[in-house]
Amino acid sequence: MNLFERLKPEYKDKLEASNITYPSLVGYIVSELENHKYVRDLPYGLVVDLKFLLDLYSPYEIFEEL
Repeated sequence: MNLFERLKPEYKDKLEASNITYPSLVGYIVSELENHKYVRDLPYGLVVDLKFLLDLYSPYEIFEEL
């Protein structure tokens, strides 16, 4: 199961809403989340982008536990 599949529904909704304003960035984020299984493997730049778009403190809080 990849990270996009584990993304909590409220954060998927936020990404969809941001897709109108930042389509390239959201496309990149979705692609990267689909290619990773573990939060610790995410590139730092992606974590910064997630913090910007989703207004969060830690990327660990946006995913469902396994």
